[in-house]
Amino acid sequence: MIVCKELNKEYSTKAEMFKALRENKSTLIAQKKMITKECDSVSIHTKVENTKGEIIKAGSDSLEDVSTLKMDLVINTTKLMDSHSDVHLDGIWNKSVKEQKNLYLLQEHKMTFANIITDNVKASVKSINWSELGADFEGKTQALVFTSEVNKD
Repeated sequence: MIVCKELNKEYSTKAEMFKALRENKSTLIAQKKMITKECDSVSIHTKVENTKGEIIKAGSDSLEDVSTLKMDLVINTTKLMDSHSDVHLDGIWNKSVKEQKNLYLLQEHKMTFANIITDNVKASVKSINWSELGADFEGKTQALVFTSEVNKD
């Protein structure tokens, strides 16, 4: 038996399963588009710099004076199947990044005034080594990166 999680059914052959997937293609695409996605965290790498670009060490008194955090957040990557069974290919975000101007960093993906962390967000596409993201394999990925600044108040 072959289990197809997208259709929540079992099939006796791959051919039978792929036939059912083709027959339900438009419904499956519509379902994918309606899903509110949470993120798959890969890793978090942080460093705190002062306005001169000098790194501030943990436990330093200087950290209490930090009023703005500038962050490069990797929102998504290409060439890796995520928990939603999506695999993105290089170039997928190029058009969106050029066209999208009103970006927000949101808490829990909720677009309400109370959940807006900042509207100071710029999107870009960067080529990054997988190792920089904490992955234990070679090669590069294109990453959708949000550069944002968050004020303490």
